[in-house]
Amino acid sequence: MKHITTSTVHLTMFNDFIKQLQLPNKRLILDYYTWWNATYLMLSCVLEFKDVFPWYAQRDVSYKYFSSDEDWVRVKESIKELLMEKSLSKELWIRQMTDKM
Repeated sequence: MKHITTSTVHLTMFNDFIKQLQLPNKRLILDYYTWWNATYLMLSCVLEFKDVFPWYAQRDVSYKYFSSDEDWVRVKESIKELLMEKSLSKELWIRQMTDKM
């Protein structure tokens, strides 16, 4: 996400693909370490645009992306494992936060 959003050229190219694929015109969301739910919001947004990333990667060779559904499943499973681990935390606020996610 950072690769795309930190450059006007990259963002314009990404938005062009969104228009071509006739997807809803939404903004990309970055992960902010000061927001407890930012990672969740960012990943939710990424999933909405998952069809755009292969197109974008063909035009921008410096961009690394997940090329298959299996890659997306591995990422989703990694996040799920992390949330399950954190749901057993000694800290009540962490358990409550992960339960909401």
